[in-house]
Order: sequence, then structure tokens, then C-alpha cells
Amino acid sequence: MSYYLPAPSVPLPRRSQPGADEVAAIAGADLAEPLRRVEEARAGAERLVGALTSCRPPMAGLPAGPTWVEASKLDAADAAEGRQPEGGWRLAALVAGDVARWADAHAAVKALPIIEAGAAADLDRDAIAEAASGKAAEAVTRWVSAAEMGWTGRDDRAGAWQHRRDGESALTEWRAAEQVRSWAERKPLVRRGGPHDRADLSGADALPAEPHGKGWWLALGLWLDEGRATWLTLPQGVAWPADMPDRLIEKVMPNGAKLAGLVTHGVAEPYATEAKPRGHLVGDLTGGQS
Repeated sequence: MSYYLPAPSVPLPRRSQPGADEVAAIAGADLAEPLRRVEEARAGAERLVGALTSCRPPMAGLPAGPTWVEASKLDAADAAEGRQPEGGWRLAALVAGDVARWADAHAAVKALPIIEAGAAADLDRDAIAEAASGKAAEAVTRWVSAAEMGWTGRDDRAGAWQHRRDGESALTEWRAAEQVRSWAERKPLVRRGGPHDRADLSGADALPAEPHGKGWWLALGLWLDEGRATWLTLPQGVAWPADMPDRLIEKVMPNGAKLAGLVTHGVAEPYATEAKPRGHLVGDLTGGQS
């Protein structure tokens, strides 16, 4: 089957580029329209390449396409009954139409870089970044509010859990907005915290840089989960609630881990002395504020 031209390949989209739906949710459909054009062009090229390969026999180690397989079965059934289809053998029609299908797919794939270049020129990255920054700020405000209300109303566990869920929703929106903003500004998004970050198992580094919001949020999480996690160090840049019970930190910070944190990271315990008021920023051993 050497007369078959190789099927073109549709290049994969850039991993760092958000989808049109993601940008539209943050910055609006108009600003996302150039990305939509690219996605539609890519989907069209994929359909044409799929139609091409579906109509081909097994070749170059690849199995036959489903359209070819079905046509082969129907032709075989007709032949077994001693008849030929009125329009001719189905496989003959597929072979005859292969060049036209290949040309359609080839043209669509080659058009993709041209469409992408035009879309890139039409993208208003500054406007997208500005919209994303606004969305991120709104989400942070909702998160801080949910964290505060959850903590102050923690005695109502059902209500506290609802505030926790509201905060998680706000954090999801904040992360989505930050991803779009970093892409629009062509700046890599710094990923901190998470299960593989042994410096901060509390997850505080992955939260917005709002000291009081972090304090309410982490304290609420410890209160609801009764401190089942274990931290290696106390997170820095956190303004702990003034009314947070000592037992919440003591459950997740064994004495050895607390001492190691002080020695290696200079993390001051918020409850170390009665002279130090609650609600302060966690500072270093030199007395500075982080």
C-alpha cells in the first residue's frame, strides 16, 4: 500500500496555554475569542485527520480504520451472496477518495500555525491579565471572609464546614485566575506547597498571601479535623487567631519537630510565651516580622 500518503499529524497544544473556556470564565468571551478560533481550527483538523485514517486499510503497523473495516465486511457479505453493490465495491470508493481526504487533512493541519499566529496577534494579554487580577482579588476577599466566619462560628460545626466549603470554592477560583494571569503576563506561576513540599506540610505556602486569612483558615482546618495531620515546621507569614487553643498546634507539631523548626528555620512559636500577644505575625528569632 505504498501509494498511500502519510497521514498528517495535528500538533499538540502548548501545555502552558489555558483553554478558551478557562479564559472566558475569567476575562470574558470577547477576550477569549482568539483562543476559541485556534481551538475550533484544531478540532476541525483533528476531524479531517480522523476521517482520513478511518477510511484506510492496515498499513505501517497501524490497524485498519473503522470505516474500512465496516466496508470490508459489507463487501465480503455481498460477494458471498454473489452480488456487487449498485454503486461498486465500497472499498474501491474508499481507495478512490483517499487523495481528496488526505489533501483536506493536510491543508487543515498546515493552516494551524497560520491561525495560531493570527490569534496571538489579536490576543489582548494586558486586558486579560488585568481581568484575571481582579478576579483573583475578589476570590481572595471571599476566601478570607469564609475563613473568618468559619473560625468565629466554629462551635457550629455544620456551619463551619459550610464556610470551609465556600472557602475551598473561592480558592479554586483564585488559583484559576492566577494561572490565567501568569500566562497572560508570560510569567511562570510559582507553585509552592503541596504533598511533595516537605518544608511546609501545612499547605500555607499554597494559600494567598493574607496573614490573617491564613491564620483563620489553618486554625479552622485544625479545629474541624482535630489536628490529624503532622507538620514539620510552623508556617511563616501567618497571623494566628488570638483565641486559638494551644492544643491545635500541639497535636500537629510534636515537640521534636517544633524544636527542629526553631533551630533550622528560625520559626517562632505563636504560643511560646504569655508575653507575646496572640494574633501576631510569626517572626524569626531575631525579632523581625516575616
